[in-house]
Amino acid sequence: MNKKEYKRYWEDVDERLIYAELDDRSWLLPESLFGYKKADSLYIYHQGKLSAFYSNKDTKEEARLGYDFYSRDANIAHVIGIKKEAKRKMDAFLLSLKDLRVLEISTAELIRLMLETLDHQTDALRAHFLDQPQFFEHFELEDDFRHVQKFEALAKARYEYSRKTWSEGLGFNHQLFTEYGRRSGLTLPEAESITRAELATGKFDKAVLRERSEKYVIHSNFHNHRTHSTFLPNSRLKLISVAAR
Repeated sequence: MNKKEYKRYWEDVDERLIYAELDDRSWLLPESLFGYKKADSLYIYHQGKLSAFYSNKDTKEEARLGYDFYSRDANIAHVIGIKKEAKRKMDAFLLSLKDLRVLEISTAELIRLMLETLDHQTDALRAHFLDQPQFFEHFELEDDFRHVQKFEALAKARYEYSRKTWSEGLGFNHQLFTEYGRRSGLTLPEAESITRAELATGKFDKAVLRERSEKYVIHSNFHNHRTHSTFLPNSRLKLISVAAR
């Protein structure tokens, strides 16, 4: 069997499993705009850091499609508009809950708000992942000042809209997950190591969440997830670090 090769494209601190799920499924928007399917990714959490590894095959295709997509100025304006809209929706959502008393709401309402916040965080990540570094690899080979001007606007929108939107949603959901953990006998890291399906159904194993809070591996095959506590013994993988988030 041939060894699979992956490159690390970003790394983040203390991003638990519930958010890694969002990261992977947020690729659905770039896929719909670029016209492809991301086939094979790994998300590895260990020693407090989550790293995302994308297969060489996927990243080569994304570099090609990104060059075609971002060669058109209208698409850059469209992406900036998507980022602005995600920020607007998150701001309106959080404003509507500014007087929320988390300790006083029912557990059912708490879970509903957690899931709704995750939806807004997903929108932020979808916008964020529209300008991942592999999309611009071919542009970097060209000595053209016009590219610099275009991508400076995109970089500014990345920070002002999608990054801030994600951070605001994450901060709010930390509060909700903290309360959910208190009611469920879980620490915050354990509570945020739950899957969305487990959260929605209320069915989870505390021992499994404890293990995931320390380490986990998600293998995404066309966004279908297999979650493990570590690599399988027979895995044949080559992981290469190339960039940070």
